[in-house]
Amino acid sequence: MPHPIVCQDERLLQYLQSFQALFSRPQYAHFVTVLMALLLSLEGYTLSHLKHAISDIKSLSSLSHFLSSSSWNYQLVMQYNYTRFYRIMQPRIEQE
Repeated sequence: MPHPIVCQDERLLQYLQSFQALFSRPQYAHFVTVLMALLLSLEGYTLSHLKHAISDIKSLSSLSHFLSSSSWNYQLVMQYNYTRFYRIMQPRIEQE
């Protein structure tokens, strides 16, 4: 059953919003859609499975374009995520 994208968990919402500056508005919407679909999909991780997991996905072609040829930089997203994780974990590591 497809789920609407409604983020009830404040921590997850804050995490997703921390990436907002790395994307245009439409790209960010696809980014959130993909991450939520990956979290909710019980069947698999193909585009078709992701579409079945989230009710807001209207077009597989736009999702495919976002993943394959959109102008966002996956290396920048990975670096940002690593830096964010490091910033959060460093004080805890130093405490140990």
